[in-house]
Amino acid sequence: MLQIIETRILSVISWYHLAFFSISMAMFGMTAGSLFVYFKDGWFTAERLFENMVWICGAFAIAAEVSTLLLISTVLMNGGKPEFLMMVLFLFKLIVILAAPYFFAGMAISLALTRSPWPVPLVYGVDLIGAATGCLVILVVLTLIDAVSALLLVGGVGALAAISFSSARRAWGSPGKRLLFVAPLRISAWPGILATTLMLLALGNAAIQPYGLKLSIVKNQLESMVPGAHLTRVLEFVRWNSFSRVNVGPSAPGIPFM
Repeated sequence: MLQIIETRILSVISWYHLAFFSISMAMFGMTAGSLFVYFKDGWFTAERLFENMVWICGAFAIAAEVSTLLLISTVLMNGGKPEFLMMVLFLFKLIVILAAPYFFAGMAISLALTRSPWPVPLVYGVDLIGAATGCLVILVVLTLIDAVSALLLVGGVGALAAISFSSARRAWGSPGKRLLFVAPLRISAWPGILATTLMLLALGNAAIQPYGLKLSIVKNQLESMVPGAHLTRVLEFVRWNSFSRVNVGPSAPGIPFM
């Protein structure tokens, strides 16, 4: 869900070919998260699998929300020698923004595959079913709500996973003591509150559109800027779907534009 929505948003705020940059960042972030688990093997024991999964899913949820806020406020400029260094800086910023949630996703998947007592083919099969389901669900989600709200919704889904692993931790009798480096996050203490808050944020933002959180800079110009129209004019109609965004702006006689 996260990858597909990000391809839609990037195709709107930047060049169309950059949409697939989000897929590269997903692979990069998940690999980094998996390597972190590998090199910090002592921190992630099998006995603390569910405990770690709770805070990691909670961290993914929060990272997805922060990533969304930073993404919709990021300016991506067109090329040109004078702006080259700024473009490099913007792209580096975009790498950090997009890869952050996938870092925690990579940690969760790596732990599920290497620390759980169940066969790897079974765990990986469930992972693939989840990914395929997300691809289908997002077709409906992007038809009903805008892409920004959908990104916020993904954070809520991550928090729901934290609730599930918290329940599994209690049923499994996993140790309840938090690890020292996780304690400041305090995520494992209230996954239910986190999930409820993020879900309400996503649905509430969708309900108040076009006055909620939305894209600010599109193709090097303010979102409200329409050729021949005043900057304060608001788009009259905005609708997202799984492969595009449709805008209808105020009339601008003599200046046709798409």
